[in-house]
Amino acid sequence: MNKSDDSDKYYEFSSDNLILLGLLFDNGCFIAVTEKSNFKLGTTAVSLPMSPSLSTTKSPPSQMERTSLDRRGISTATVIGSRNEIYTKALSEKITLATEGLVYLSLNLQEEKEELFHEALKLVEEFLAKISDK
Repeated sequence: MNKSDDSDKYYEFSSDNLILLGLLFDNGCFIAVTEKSNFKLGTTAVSLPMSPSLSTTKSPPSQMERTSLDRRGISTATVIGSRNEIYTKALSEKITLATEGLVYLSLNLQEEKEELFHEALKLVEEFLAKISDK
């Protein structure tokens, strides 16, 4: 993908150990967070808002009437893998709450490495801050 043509749809952030790649679509996003030393897709979760108006609308969230979306209004499933499933689902739901859109999240971290999860969380927050500026 050419970054200059799609700079508003493609995002890349990195930290000491991890890299986050994000692609934005009209109705959601795909995000991959992986270790730099083991660059591959990992456990994948899909989260989407339960409200049909949020998950099917073509209007950007900024143009829609704000709703009170909370964790109970989100459906999340792990579709690939089981390593770090709780971390993967938690990050996916966090992004759905912030974007009110469909989220595919792939998380490739060593199992039970809490410090890597915190690093991934910081990258996700950086991504969310960047897309909220647009």
